[in-house]
Amino acid sequence: MLVVSWLQWHQVSETAKARIIGRKYRDTQVALAVFRYSLSDAESAHFRYILTQTPGDLALYGTLMDQVTHQLAQIRTLTADIPLQQKYLDQIEPLLLAKKQFAQQSIALDKSGNHAGAMQIISSDASRQNMLQIEDAIQNMESVATQLVIQRQFASNHMLKVTAATSAAGLLVNLACIATILLLIRRLQQAQSLVTLEAIKEMINYEDGKLTIEEYLQRRSEALATHGKTQIEAERLLSQIERSKSRSATTRVPTAQTPPV
Repeated sequence: MLVVSWLQWHQVSETAKARIIGRKYRDTQVALAVFRYSLSDAESAHFRYILTQTPGDLALYGTLMDQVTHQLAQIRTLTADIPLQQKYLDQIEPLLLAKKQFAQQSIALDKSGNHAGAMQIISSDASRQNMLQIEDAIQNMESVATQLVIQRQFASNHMLKVTAATSAAGLLVNLACIATILLLIRRLQQAQSLVTLEAIKEMINYEDGKLTIEEYLQRRSEALATHGKTQIEAERLLSQIERSKSRSATTRVPTAQTPPV
């Protein structure tokens, strides 16, 4: 029973841990999606600023890039125990730094009046390749996160099945133990009854022989009848019992036959 209880506790503990890990994997998926959208919005705001020179777009670009940096640090923390995702983050960080440098160069050229130079930077192959490499790394991280979530779900379902099977086995073992205990108690009661009966047979003797069971039960019932009576009634009943015993004893003594003349 102790082993089964320990197994059940272990399975419940492992299930709780699996849920915590699965929640962390899903949080990683969400953080990666937010990071991708923020980076895409920052790219759009930067491109609009180069086209229109709207100050609001430049301010939005700065805000979004700050969010991207913060989100990347959050992803780094969430994936600290996943080497493969850490490897992809190591690829993203220098690419993101290069992207910021491209943006700073284009913004500086645009502010200096070299609009064509700014457009040339943001439309260059190097800038496009930089963004594509970042997208590929993000997709790889999302694929890893999805696989981990699926694996954790399968493991969690398996754990639930094992827990259910262990609980059922524990219930059967407990029922078997209870049935065994009840059977032993029943056998003990039967043995005690036999011992009591044998003791009664051996201990109850009356004059020239043992009392029969019927005589014992009658004698016992007559003795019990005095319970709760007054002293006078009890003495009267006991005297009646004694007289009855005397008559019974007299009838048991064989009479001598008269010899023939």
